[in-house]
Amino acid sequence: MEYDHGHRVTQHIHGMTPLERAITEFEERAKSAHNLKIAPKTETAEQRLNREKSLSKALNHLKAERALALAQVQVQTQLDEYQAAFCLFYFVASMLRYPDHLYECH
Repeated sequence: MEYDHGHRVTQHIHGMTPLERAITEFEERAKSAHNLKIAPKTETAEQRLNREKSLSKALNHLKAERALALAQVQVQTQLDEYQAAFCLFYFVASMLRYPDHLYECH
């Protein structure tokens, strides 16, 4: 959690959209994978091999997570376009039906 002058900067998980949550999780996994690249000074050959294997697994997983995040971006974009089109349709249909009422798209 990050705070700026007593106000929360980062959101809770339940307050994020699915896209924001996917991006946040991807960033956290990328940071942990980056930390695997850093070798301790007293690392043995076996420890290095294990670290490189786990780094390889983490990078492959991040590639899959990136593809998932990109798919969520596309879905969110299409959903926003659909909602905007539906709102416009509803607004026009309402204006034709009841021309003397005021309507707003949300």
